Amino acid sequence: MGLFASLLALFGCDQRKVDEAMKKAGDTARATWNSVKPDSQLFKGIEPGQSTEADVVRQAGKPEIMWEEENGARRLEYPRGPRVPPRGW
Repeated sequence: MGLFASLLALFGCDQRKVDEAMKKAGDTARATWNSVKPDSQLFKGIEPGQSTEADVVRQAGKPEIMWEEENGARRLEYPRGPRVPPRGW
């Protein structure tokens, strides 16, 4: 309720702007959850050789990397490890 009240105060009563802000907040929350979700949850229901690319994207979100294979197939990559910043010296 506090988030909603803050959004109203920030955007006034323009419902379109409130809806856009709520959608953006939801998208950010989903992306954050998907980045830390265990693989058993992220790929739940995905069956190798049976699930389509659309099934994978619907379940796991937009891949960080998409490769085109020589045979025309596409490989979707979802890096799951920690991101180590490059050394600056």
